[in-house]
Amino acid sequence: MTERIFEQDAFARQTTATVTGCAAGENGFAVTLDKTVFFPEGGGQPGDRGRLDDTLVLDTQEQDGDVVHLCDRPLKPGDNVEAVLDFDRRFDMMQQHTGEHMLSYAFWKLFDAVNVGFHLTEELATLDLDRPMDPQQIRQAVAFANRQGFEDHPIRVYTARAEDLDPARVRKISAKGGQTPRVVDMEEGDVCTCCGTHVRSTGQALPITVTHADKHKAGVRLTFLCGGRALAHWQKLADVTDALGRLFSTDAAQLPDRVRELQQSAAEARRRLREIADALAELEAARILAGRGDDTVVLACLENTPAGEAKTMLNLLIRQPVCAVVVYTQGDTLGFYCGAHPKSKCDCRQACELLCGILNGKGGGKTDFAQGGAKKTDDWQERARSVVQVLNRQASAR
Repeated sequence: MTERIFEQDAFARQTTATVTGCAAGENGFAVTLDKTVFFPEGGGQPGDRGRLDDTLVLDTQEQDGDVVHLCDRPLKPGDNVEAVLDFDRRFDMMQQHTGEHMLSYAFWKLFDAVNVGFHLTEELATLDLDRPMDPQQIRQAVAFANRQGFEDHPIRVYTARAEDLDPARVRKISAKGGQTPRVVDMEEGDVCTCCGTHVRSTGQALPITVTHADKHKAGVRLTFLCGGRALAHWQKLADVTDALGRLFSTDAAQLPDRVRELQQSAAEARRRLREIADALAELEAARILAGRGDDTVVLACLENTPAGEAKTMLNLLIRQPVCAVVVYTQGDTLGFYCGAHPKSKCDCRQACELLCGILNGKGGGKTDFAQGGAKKTDDWQERARSVVQVLNRQASAR
């Protein structure tokens, strides 16, 4: 069995070890050592990375009670290697894991909420609680956890007999720890059985912040950041706030008011544009209808037009006893609508079939309404006009 140096000293960064085994696997070469500073994935914490001499350790797992280093190339059993941990990554993981204990204790202490899930990756950490939490309660718990960090209480790690642990003081006793579980004990704070690695004092996990709260099952899932991750998050927010302040020529405190003013102005502008677009559509529809002569089928060709506006044009046209074809573009695509006034004797399905045929498109519908689409061509307007001409000739022959 591998001697687990990290269990006694989570800040040990390297050691000289002897290779005790090596086997090829799907994810590299599984290497075992007589001792290691590498933590294997467990307790919600990812496995460590680093190197054994010049061989990369891509992940660390536990298999059959032993620590297995997944390496990018094989090592020879019996050889001595220098096992060097990627400590920057490990320290980040320890900050997140320690912060998770501190947050879990805060919610347990203040609101009797129980941690029922913890997930940690390179980008984020989440904590699942068994009951909902409102924004004010979350703020209270985060403030509580940070206050314990400011007090910088020492963190002890030791093994104890499960029956000797006081359930009133210990937040969680995991059955995975067996009869002599490993205990993480924060002075005047959280006490919990845990296999992971942690920093030496609560202050080393600061700052702690919750960035999102989402409903999860019967409770809530909190996304949180600790230590360096939290600092990077707040620096990014400060940079964004500063840039927005310069754009709006105001300070951060006034940004919400300025954004609300902008939203109101934008809403008013959209309303006015809608009115103008509706008026223009009315004029265009009137122009098309006035110029139709004896034609039963009319055509509107619209460039770079949303589908909703094209549908509006169709409805304006078929207020008169005609059949209308509206063809519109959106980027590299074409859309088309065919609609008929109740007194019109046009078949919109036939019109759609002709459009699909000449435009190499797809579509379908009913006698009084059909629609379709195709890829835009340079001569799409000419093709659409040719279809309408056919439809008008057929209507005249009836």
